[in-house]
Amino acid sequence: MTSTPSTPIQAETPGHDLPAQLTAPLPEGWLRRFRTGFSFPFRGLGFLKREPMLLPLAIMPAVLNLGLAVVGLAVAFMNADDLAGWLWQRPESVDFWSGTLSVLWVVLAVLLALVMGTLWLVVVYALAGLLATPFTDYLTEQVERRVLGLADEEFQLARFLRDVSWSILHSGLNLAAWVLIMAPMLLLNLLPGVGNVAFTIISGAATSLFLAREMHDGCMTRRRLSWWRKQQLIMEHGALMAGFGCGTMVLFWLPGLNLVMLPVAHVGGALLYSRLALHGHVPRDRAG
Repeated sequence: MTSTPSTPIQAETPGHDLPAQLTAPLPEGWLRRFRTGFSFPFRGLGFLKREPMLLPLAIMPAVLNLGLAVVGLAVAFMNADDLAGWLWQRPESVDFWSGTLSVLWVVLAVLLALVMGTLWLVVVYALAGLLATPFTDYLTEQVERRVLGLADEEFQLARFLRDVSWSILHSGLNLAAWVLIMAPMLLLNLLPGVGNVAFTIISGAATSLFLAREMHDGCMTRRRLSWWRKQQLIMEHGALMAGFGCGTMVLFWLPGLNLVMLPVAHVGGALLYSRLALHGHVPRDRAG
């Protein structure tokens, strides 16, 4: 493991006062590093409060994801009649029996709308990270500029599209790897008790590292790291990244706010990457 410098490295931006949690050396011990990593998704909120100019970049992907969710639910309920009509022709309410059937039909229509709306939400959740990539990549780049003191670069559309495409490709590969790990683990649930506990522990660990890699993807892509090198970097800092992923899961567990918290977690990832870069544990300079 890379040794920790004895003195913190300060950012190069003149007059930029960095919080102590970014300049302090990494703590010793697995548990202390886990706690440190766990705190960083929540530090994203504090950093956005400190840097209000970045708020629009954080709000836009949240609005996009929420908008898609609302539109999908609205379309599902507006077409509830058609959904129910595919399975059952609506009866005419001319007597008690027909009236009862009509009530049941309405219940069926509402249930189908809820099912379709839920499926759409699952799709939105699955695509949220990919759809937000252009925003989160630029957002994390701005975080790095403020923390690491990197010089501003002239915006180049070709370079930006290349980075976004690379991030989307690697995120797709990361999701496929997570599914390949999780799918056979489902068999553990066939073993009552012990199997359920083992599945919970393994799936939690895999998901936390998956989320940690995703939230750091923009920073690593700007250094032109390969997909495999990104995995290695996450594992080299396993305690920090496991803690960070668990903190991110807590953010995403908040009902109704998980889509909004996605950009916040990305900011936290950029802050943690910057802390590692300040102490020479990860590549600092961006590739051309």
